[in-house]
Amino acid sequence: MSSLSVITARVPNYWRKRTALPTKPLNALADADPASSLAFINKKLQEASVEYNISPEETQLIERLGGRASDLETYVQGKV
Repeated sequence: MSSLSVITARVPNYWRKRTALPTKPLNALADADPASSLAFINKKLQEASVEYNISPEETQLIERLGGRASDLETYVQGKV
């Protein structure tokens, strides 16, 4: 087997695969953490010259949204 792609939303599944295949390189793509997600949104809004302060309620929503770049881009597009 030359390559294997595993898509999972659960980190423990990644570690099980890593333990089961110790000699094979496994790379994990992870979502951004909440602080990085907020920084990303603020940067994109600044780049678009949009003056906008994210409220505490929106911060909670962004944390629930997760850190997928495509989802964060969609959120920013709704504010621009």
